[in-house]
Amino acid sequence: MSLPTVEIVTCPKCNHEQDFAMWASINVSNSPLLKKQFLAGELNKCVCKECGHEAMVEHPVLYHDAEKKLLVWLSNDEAPPKDDFDPSAPSMKEFLEGNNLRLVRSRNELIEKILIFDAGLDDRHLEFIKLVLMAQMSKNGQEIQGMLFAEVVGEGADKAIGFILAGEEGNGLTIPWSAYEELATQHADIFPDPKTEAGKWLRVDLEYANSLKW
Repeated sequence: MSLPTVEIVTCPKCNHEQDFAMWASINVSNSPLLKKQFLAGELNKCVCKECGHEAMVEHPVLYHDAEKKLLVWLSNDEAPPKDDFDPSAPSMKEFLEGNNLRLVRSRNELIEKILIFDAGLDDRHLEFIKLVLMAQMSKNGQEIQGMLFAEVVGEGADKAIGFILAGEEGNGLTIPWSAYEELATQHADIFPDPKTEAGKWLRVDLEYANSLKW
């Protein structure tokens, strides 16, 4: 269920206090429009009624997409909620095991997870590919702060995966789709059996990829 709670927020520029609707739970299956609003930054943006300053309000968010079997919990330290899920699920255990459970620390990471699953990709494979790409770039003397999946572009032989380079304003990186498939296939045995990860909240990031034995 997607329901906002009204909280008082303080403008970082003029200290004016005002009410703000916080969407702590976003179920895009029940409310598709919320997905577009979240991706566009509309749900997190607060415009000060006093000075007009715009600021992004960061707070814990539970994102649920039943079609993509995706549950993402955005929070720096709070544990994922134990309820507030699909009331029609036969049991909580079966419900959790039937979804991909992910933990993220920032809105950008949550957006990335949404885009990855929308594209039908495996985020574990993408994090591994990021690790390989960043290692190669480091050997070539190019140090970057991070990398985020952006989109799948083109078709057929021109199909490719695009990434945004963190800390590199306006810069991106594109790799052929064949490279993604080749790396994922060659190293398929390093990824845990999905059954062992079922029902577990995973932080699938570069640290996760670095922990794989390859």
